[in-house]
Amino acid sequence: MNFVCFSFLSPPSGDAESACVGRFLSALAEDGHTVHLVSLEHLRQIDESVEKELLSEKIIITRVPIKRTTLLEKWVPRFKYALFGIGAEYIQESCVVLSATLAKYESPVLLTRAAFPVSNVIGWHCRQHAALWIAHFSDPYPTYSRNDFSYWIKKMLWRYPFDYLWCWRILRDADQITVTAQRAKRYFNKISFFRFQNKINVLYHIGLPRLVSGGYSIERSCGNPCVVAHVGHLMAGRHPKYIVDSFLQAPSNVVFHQYGVSDVRLPASTRFRTFSLNGPRMATDAMATADALIVSDLKSNFGYCPYLTSKFAYALALNIPVICISDADSEVADFSKKYEGVYFADYKDKGALVSILELLSDGKLLPPEEELISLFKPRSVLDVFYGVLGKSAK
Repeated sequence: MNFVCFSFLSPPSGDAESACVGRFLSALAEDGHTVHLVSLEHLRQIDESVEKELLSEKIIITRVPIKRTTLLEKWVPRFKYALFGIGAEYIQESCVVLSATLAKYESPVLLTRAAFPVSNVIGWHCRQHAALWIAHFSDPYPTYSRNDFSYWIKKMLWRYPFDYLWCWRILRDADQITVTAQRAKRYFNKISFFRFQNKINVLYHIGLPRLVSGGYSIERSCGNPCVVAHVGHLMAGRHPKYIVDSFLQAPSNVVFHQYGVSDVRLPASTRFRTFSLNGPRMATDAMATADALIVSDLKSNFGYCPYLTSKFAYALALNIPVICISDADSEVADFSKKYEGVYFADYKDKGALVSILELLSDGKLLPPEEELISLFKPRSVLDVFYGVLGKSAK
């Protein structure tokens, strides 16, 4: 089949969604399909060798140049397209390039990958040139409803009607929708009054194979402690205070390593260490040398967690116990009940993470079982995707 994908983000951008796009399209290309990626010409944020691992050489790539724009050139397209967010200034040029690319193929399937909504907006404008259009939402959209973060209510609520209109258009006009978690499906069903529930499908991230080691030697503290690592930006919304308080109450041989930026200052203690993160290979090596990994979902006031991060999928690939922090009503909580190797801590339960760390101290945590890991392998994800295609063809 002929697949043409538009994604605002893609390697060599270092964003998490870029890696997800690369892994998914590479799986399609390696499975024998013609895959053509149209994306922005991003500045290099990852090593060229990493880009080659994430993007199969079988993928045809067309780049839309990124140009310097004045304030007026940024805002006029926002009003023109009623999209007040990242990338509106590239809609017109991207539509021209994407339409021309689609015209090269017989019965192309258009895929759009939205970490930024602009990808799906561009897909909406070009959908008539494709045999099918499958739109992917990496996150709930719009995310700043009255049930979400107070910051968004105060700062961004004026944008909600415009974003809701685009969300409705995409849900209505795409042949199929894919999202990354069951709770994300619940979110989109609720905001669309279950009007499009038959076309919204769950498609997990691809987490394997892991990146080749970069040969980084990750320093461990003296005394051979149990190292629990969090790799990547520890944002204020990912429960850093809960993590710190829990480690202060945990057995003394359990230490916390933060790789990358943290929005909170960690205590000045030998039990807390912060390391600079030098790219995806170092991240892989850091995770591989830990005794357990922390994956913390963003806080949500929906009453449930509508996220399942790609970091969770990557953690499973390392055959190390995964400690998940989230809402009680979340995908990771479900996994912890069904599979070994995933340990869940409700951030509202002060003792939950401490109890898990005590088990780690006693050597009682197990690695994830194969049945769970297989859900995030390329073959499994592609089989689900082909099922989505089959629904579209009916």
